[in-house]
Amino acid sequence: MRDGSTTGPRARTVAALPGGGQTYAGQATDPFFFDFKIAGMLRLGFASLLPQTDLGLQENIQTLAIQVPKKDLALNGDPVRNPVIGVTTDAGRSTVSLAGGGGSYRQVSRMGNPNFCDAIIPEQAPRYNTMTPVEDRSLLDAVRRPRLPQTIALSSGNTAPAEPRTDLEEVFLTGLTGKRGGPIGVELNSQLLNADADAEAFAPSDELRLNMATPVTARQNRFGVLGGDLQGFPNGRRLGDDVGAITVRMLMGEPAGPGAPELGDSPVTGPGTPTGASFPYVAPPLGL
Repeated sequence: MRDGSTTGPRARTVAALPGGGQTYAGQATDPFFFDFKIAGMLRLGFASLLPQTDLGLQENIQTLAIQVPKKDLALNGDPVRNPVIGVTTDAGRSTVSLAGGGGSYRQVSRMGNPNFCDAIIPEQAPRYNTMTPVEDRSLLDAVRRPRLPQTIALSSGNTAPAEPRTDLEEVFLTGLTGKRGGPIGVELNSQLLNADADAEAFAPSDELRLNMATPVTARQNRFGVLGGDLQGFPNGRRLGDDVGAITVRMLMGEPAGPGAPELGDSPVTGPGTPTGASFPYVAPPLGL
């Protein structure tokens, strides 16, 4: 039983939620996959000095998965008028008072888009991990003038896109829309597309945005939007989206320009263990 379904022993780990939806808490095979060469480009900018090596982690991990109705996520509970949502997470650590007893929780990390902190604004990482999304306006200059494209270009023989990188601003901070004059020109996953959104209150922020009205793709492309599959990253993130290779290609100018798609070539094309087609989607743990 490796189809990701919730029949058999796995059914005991799924609980129904009031009003629809369900949760899963239990082990799964880690769906994380990465090519070592791609990882090197995202962390160091080296395109030619590292070998292509499967970094798929075939290990069991503890997983919490939640499935909820669209109406519980949409602005004003209306996914038809307001289909775009933004997702961000943060983690806090309890402080200790020298006077005795525990202190308050302090934010020590956060995440919206995968690779945003490491590949787009690595110099701002310590500050970013203590910020809230409403403060992300201060990251605009760092996003518009990232360091990695120049480093990747030098090591690969490609040309870095011209600055300011308003395309990266659109992908990571505003969502894809022509309503702010961005260069990509795709009406896809900005909250400005929500009918009830207050355009005057809209602020750039690092969020993993998803248009819940995007039709399900019958044949997924691991390069998501860059591969013509509008349901894939950066419009949400599926378990099979190759976010590492996609991020490298976006750093080099896609989808606003031709980019350098050959840098996204990789022998690693998906999770080492196939994921399931039904909730909780993650593959059952190895050995089950």
